[in-house]
Amino acid sequence: MKKIHRFFYDFNKIDNESISIFDYDIVNQVVNVLRIREGEEIIIFNKETEFFCNLEQFNKKGIILKILDSKNIEKQDYRINIYCAVLKKDNFEFIVQKTVELGISDIYPIITDRTIKTNLNFERLNKIVKEASEQSGRFYSSTVFNIIDLRKINILNDDLNVVLNMDGENILNSTSIIKKSKNINLFIGPEGGWTDDEMFFFKKNNFLNLSMAKNVLRAETAALLSVGVVSIIKNNN
Repeated sequence: MKKIHRFFYDFNKIDNESISIFDYDIVNQVVNVLRIREGEEIIIFNKETEFFCNLEQFNKKGIILKILDSKNIEKQDYRINIYCAVLKKDNFEFIVQKTVELGISDIYPIITDRTIKTNLNFERLNKIVKEASEQSGRFYSSTVFNIIDLRKINILNDDLNVVLNMDGENILNSTSIIKKSKNINLFIGPEGGWTDDEMFFFKKNNFLNLSMAKNVLRAETAALLSVGVVSIIKNNN
């Protein structure tokens, strides 16, 4: 079966029969990169609805899609967010791409005591989020928030806040509390790890101190593994 390409397009209004798109990135992808032709199927989705369409007309400036069918997107009844120390460009972009594919809700870059890099290319990151959402078949798009200092985060006690740390308890021992939690925040440290002062901050704010493995993991490995494991626990009813 031929793959139907999916595109996230945050439009507000459409008529009942067609969607007109003049967004350069989408038009270029459809016309020049994928070379989709008239009559071929395309899926367009926003945060509320998924539309199954035929490509009716196209040129270099825009495309017109005929709507064949649509369905409302069911909202997930839980959220998994990641608070990750700012890393080198390629490493942080890798975390964003892969955690979006795994179903992360939102991504918060944080400054920690041992953070070295303190800036990110948000235009590039948002493009990665969009493409990863389209590629993975997700029905909603994640948000990458502005960089924030760890100690300025508004810690909510109703959330399940988890600090990933090599000396923590095995995450699989906390399966029951993860299953019950509606909003899970995973905190991933920098390459140099958490400081004693930061661990005191987590303890004072009632974080769960959990470990993914006995080995010392790179930040990007810990991020992917933790999001993957929590997603499996939440979906294994």
